[in-house]
Amino acid sequence: MACSVEVRVPMLDNPLTDYVLGLPSSMKVRNRQKKWILRRALRGVVPDDVLDGRKTGFGVPYAYWLRRPLAGYLRSVLLDPHLAAAGLFDGDLLARIIDEHVAGHKNHGFILYKLLNFGLWFHRYMTASAPLAAPV
Repeated sequence: MACSVEVRVPMLDNPLTDYVLGLPSSMKVRNRQKKWILRRALRGVVPDDVLDGRKTGFGVPYAYWLRRPLAGYLRSVLLDPHLAAAGLFDGDLLARIIDEHVAGHKNHGFILYKLLNFGLWFHRYMTASAPLAAPV
């Protein structure tokens, strides 16, 4: 999490984190069950199948976002002249990948989402121009 983009909302605030860090290990893990005290506190509030179920991921629909509502924003960030001038990417190839994705011919959402985040970072920290406008 320290080196990636986190897509979930942090569950804990600082006072609660400090409190939980001070608890003995036996309250955090018991019989190889992690988050024991949290599960016990939520028993009867949260359904048992949720508390006792396996961990599940949460798929972020970034491929859809980049194909529809953020398509223009994606182009404006990744095809920005400042980024092109840096010579980090083949501009023609990048434009083709974006076109293929937006047209629905191929799903390049995984890489385009990462490139979008890189482009935003680059624009913020590596150029002297004004920040790119956020999508509406």
